[in-house]
Amino acid sequence: MASFQGCGDATETDCLPDRQSEKFSSTAGEIFIFRSSDRVLFNIHRVNLRAVTDGPFAEDFVSPFAEIVDLTEGSDILDVLFQFVYSGDLPTLDSIDHKRLCAIAEAAEKYRVAPARVVCHIRMELIYSSHPLEVIAYAYKHGYTELLDRTAPLSKEFSASKALNALGVGLLYIGWTTYKDAWAQIMTTGTYDIRMRLSHGTAVKCETWTSIVCEVERTLDVHRFKWLNSTFVSVLFQQAELTAACQQRTGDQTSCEAQLREWKTAAQRQADAIPPLSKFISSVQ
Repeated sequence: MASFQGCGDATETDCLPDRQSEKFSSTAGEIFIFRSSDRVLFNIHRVNLRAVTDGPFAEDFVSPFAEIVDLTEGSDILDVLFQFVYSGDLPTLDSIDHKRLCAIAEAAEKYRVAPARVVCHIRMELIYSSHPLEVIAYAYKHGYTELLDRTAPLSKEFSASKALNALGVGLLYIGWTTYKDAWAQIMTTGTYDIRMRLSHGTAVKCETWTSIVCEVERTLDVHRFKWLNSTFVSVLFQQAELTAACQQRTGDQTSCEAQLREWKTAAQRQADAIPPLSKFISSVQ
């Protein structure tokens, strides 16, 4: 078993002595010893690794006790992960914060620990509305397309800098920015002609329509990109009470009412036509 040998040019962590995990300290049977990045040793039975994993942990290492296998994760992550290797009450992960959950989920996928992958996926589905960017990064990296596309609409309110920090540089970020831009264009170039028809096609400017446009844009500004889904399109255009003041008419309705309905219909049609995030990502690959 490896232990502290001296510092030399090693980092501060490398200079720490090895410590044995109390929970995973068995020496009975075929044992593999894993060392965390903060030098905690975990004695794990080979038969259990083979039973629940089909990734790196299922490999045949040189021989039990012959060497220590160094892992990049800290002991706080491995302590949870290795609990899924053994039978009994598995961790539910319902009391940990999202950052630690993401780290455990990443380790579960990296080492393909089946029970941990299942529980982590369930937990990620439960936090997708509160931490959409982190869930998107997880879902994309590990191929959970349905979760990726379900979470994407909740991420559009975030700035590009926050998305870059969470998603990283690459195809995911490029696809996300293109996806967000497609939604933003609905209220810019996508419906510009309808919004700026200030006189309903006549020579007289309609002040009521100007007020309606201001109310729609005020609502849009308050909610930022939260409006960018099919449900909020209806909320965004709930300005019907203002249309009655319009002095121009189109058939049996005011021109403002007709134009507002046209604006809403056009925005809804364009929103419905936008493909899911996964399609934007595949288009830039």
